[in-house]
Amino acid sequence: MELNDSLQKFIDSCGGEDLIRYLLKDEGKDNWENLILHPIVAWSPPHIDNPIVVGISVEGEVFSSKWDFGEYPDFQNWINYIMEMGKYESPIDALIDHKRAIIPDEEDMMDAELMGWKKVMQQVIDGERVSILMDNDEFTHEVESFFNIIADFMTSTGFTNANTHIQHMAESDETEDFSDGFKLHWA
Repeated sequence: MELNDSLQKFIDSCGGEDLIRYLLKDEGKDNWENLILHPIVAWSPPHIDNPIVVGISVEGEVFSSKWDFGEYPDFQNWINYIMEMGKYESPIDALIDHKRAIIPDEEDMMDAELMGWKKVMQQVIDGERVSILMDNDEFTHEVESFFNIIADFMTSTGFTNANTHIQHMAESDETEDFSDGFKLHWA
């Protein structure tokens, strides 16, 4: 079954597109009549043969998700296991954390149309494609966390004033002055 058919079947299981759009309007979404409903796609090669629709996303956010995968018993057992071990709030959270699901944006949708969902999902699994959109605040937090980890490491290894040094490196406009011979050869 094509994923477009699976998406339509999932939409129908949620009460149909009219109900979904009514709920989007009720949530106060602008342009609720024209918002694109994207599938949330999952694939775990050891557990299922092909990518499947596990939910619906709107503007990069989970709108509705599936909790029962009884038609794929190995997949269901694996999800139950990772849900229990990781204390996730939903199967979508667990699948995304394990790089087995994607909440696609327009580029992902176009790539899936050209390459197929297996190729897109393999890129997610391999870490070559992000599985969820990050807003600017999340990205900034991730960068700050990274620099805090570096500063903590530097401090724990005896490097004093790690935070000051990292900030100086980030703000520095200093450039290395290379010899004329080097510049002639490489510039």
